[in-house]
Amino acid sequence: MFLSTVAFFFCRFTHPIPGGGRGRHGEHMGANVRRANSTRRNAVRARVRAQCAPCWICGLDIDYNRPARDPLAYEADELVPVSQGGSPYGADNIRAAHRCCNAWRSAKSVAKVEKLKHAAIARGAAWQTPIDFVNVMRATQSHAVDVETLMQYQHTTAW
Repeated sequence: MFLSTVAFFFCRFTHPIPGGGRGRHGEHMGANVRRANSTRRNAVRARVRAQCAPCWICGLDIDYNRPARDPLAYEADELVPVSQGGSPYGADNIRAAHRCCNAWRSAKSVAKVEKLKHAAIARGAAWQTPIDFVNVMRATQSHAVDVETLMQYQHTTAW
């Protein structure tokens, strides 16, 4: 029994897993990076929460007492998403956001969010709630896409 256990560990460490434990495209197949060090992540979230800052996306106040899955609840948002190389632990990369605003933002860059906000304000849009903000941003985003498409067609009139 002892010899088979030793043989197992010897084989395991001298013959690595094919592909190095990575997925089809070379990505690491580990756990969610945000949960890999939950103590550290929770400390950053608590520090941001203690500031009682407004949502950095819509600019409205956050009710920090709402339950976690509520659309108006607090979430820690990464300015540079983890999927794009941002740190889930860096205090300078984490800002307070409403859950619905964070869901709308997804992996949009900070510059794109600011550009869409300025475009909405230029069109006379205003919002009183985070839900209103998300609806305005969706409309502005689809309008911006329509304008960009129209501009492409205006520059390529080949009839």
